[in-house]
Amino acid sequence: MLKLSEAAARDIEILFERSINDFGIGQAEVYYSSLKNCLELLDNNPQMDITKHLDE
Repeated sequence: MLKLSEAAARDIEILFERSINDFGIGQAEVYYSSLKNCLELLDNNPQMDITKHLDE
């Protein structure tokens, strides 16, 4: 299960609220769902995280 830091969770909440204001609730929900799916994919497949390999 994905565990976000408080700061990350707050950032996502702000992004969601801004998306509602800018694009409407429907598009904000699509964006949030896509973001959640990407984060879960990275959580379940840590080898996909390219930032771990930037210093190599």
